[in-house]
Amino acid sequence: MRYLSLRGRRTLIWKRIKYDWNVKTICNHFKINRDTFYYHWNNYQKYGWDGLAIKSRRPHTIHRTPDNIIDKVIEIRKQYGWNPVKIEQYLLSRGIRISHGTIYKTICREELNNPLDYVRKTWGKTRFEREHSNSLWQADWKLCNEDDYWMITFLDDHSRFITNSDKFWEPDTENVIRVLEKAIKMNGLPKQIVTDKGSQFHNNQSNEPSEFTQFCIDSGIEHITSSKRRPTTIGKIEAFHKAYDNEYWITKSHKKFVHYWNYERPHGGISYLIPCQLYIVK
Repeated sequence: MRYLSLRGRRTLIWKRIKYDWNVKTICNHFKINRDTFYYHWNNYQKYGWDGLAIKSRRPHTIHRTPDNIIDKVIEIRKQYGWNPVKIEQYLLSRGIRISHGTIYKTICREELNNPLDYVRKTWGKTRFEREHSNSLWQADWKLCNEDDYWMITFLDDHSRFITNSDKFWEPDTENVIRVLEKAIKMNGLPKQIVTDKGSQFHNNQSNEPSEFTQFCIDSGIEHITSSKRRPTTIGKIEAFHKAYDNEYWITKSHKKFVHYWNYERPHGGISYLIPCQLYIVK
């Protein structure tokens, strides 16, 4: 509906009454559709000239979010530190509707927001994701800040489900294979595994297969290595590492954090579902 000023509305009615313009002529002259004409004409017929007065567009009813929902938002923010969109989707999955805008305002009002003091770094916008579980696993090592142990993790590319993860004092190939064997035993065989070109995974000295690559070949798995300076190739496991740094305080235990990641934490990369909801092995 095209907006007309009060003067324009009065002129429209005057043309209709005084000069007996037909509806088509009026619509063409004022560049409005028939619905707009009849809307103003009916208001005039019902209320007279007062019916053409500009009405406030402010809603007459203001819907306030119930206190128990606001309390739930504050509780989740304090417990997990999740962002507004993640909190919105988590509550929606439990039948509670509240917009992330309202959640953000609540977080700011309670002084629970943590604004960034730097510009986010973007590596690129091209994203890929395997269609099925166990089509591709990503693997990588990480030095954990809380205890100086090395963590090796295998993550399913489709669902972001952690198929196995463990900590060791030495980040060597033997420990990688040990964790992979257990992951296969628990979750089945992946078709491919992608890693970086670290010495635990890749033979950087010759063209001969590394011990890890040979284990994959013997097991019927294709080993893929990422290109240099391409962090997005194994970006999903890097996201896990970032979450581990930022949210480890929630569980303060490696095993509990893996369980929290797999079975409790909504993931933005999979439309805020929980990894276990997508990890289906056929």
